[in-house]
Amino acid sequence: MKTVAAWLVATSLLSAQAQASDRPTCLSDAEFSDVILLMAPEALKSMSEQCKGSLTRGQVLGNPDSLAIKNFAAASADAWPRVLPALARFASKKDGKLSETEATLFRSIFLTVTQQQTKGLIKKPEDCQAADRILKLAEPLPPQNLAGIIIEVARMGKQKDSDLLCKRD
Repeated sequence: MKTVAAWLVATSLLSAQAQASDRPTCLSDAEFSDVILLMAPEALKSMSEQCKGSLTRGQVLGNPDSLAIKNFAAASADAWPRVLPALARFASKKDGKLSETEATLFRSIFLTVTQQQTKGLIKKPEDCQAADRILKLAEPLPPQNLAGIIIEVARMGKQKDSDLLCKRD
């Protein structure tokens, strides 16, 4: 959740047109799911790099050609066009659209923020093994289902003052 929040803050701050009263305060489950799917390949790549010496090619994080990593890459590519309207909303674009230049800039910022936020997840070699086990267990699931599980876990642990996820009606 911290990574998504950091990304949205960066997006809002970069918008010269942003006005506090117009800024949205939350993402719907579908928008949050798409953001997770967009983040996943960069997060997995960062974790894989941190775990190079701890994993074999037979493990999910140790193999860039693993089914899970390929599935998340495909889901990420599909999610990007669906993330754009939420991104435009957070950037307070009145027409709800970003120019190609803005979209490219925001995607670059997003990937950088994701990579930086993921770097602290792996603290010791055992963390690599745990992360790989989680991915191995999740590998048969479609990426969208795993994103949904992440959202539900986030909702269960949600702080009262967190507005990142919209309340369900």
